[in-house]
Amino acid sequence: MDRYALFKKLADGTPIWVSFEGDLAEATVKMADLDGETGLEHFVYDLRDGTTVTTSRSLR
Repeated sequence: MDRYALFKKLADGTPIWVSFEGDLAEATVKMADLDGETGLEHFVYDLRDGTTVTTSRSLR
């Protein structure tokens, strides 16, 4: 089962689901790649704990 959900945040703050990922390292790499391509903020949400784990802003 995938543990992490990757979202992008639109300019108005609306979160849009992008993908499910099995581990945090995989999700973080994908988030960084998407952030560079789109310029939008992205974040990784831990489905088990119900918390935001990291954001693309924390990588900048």
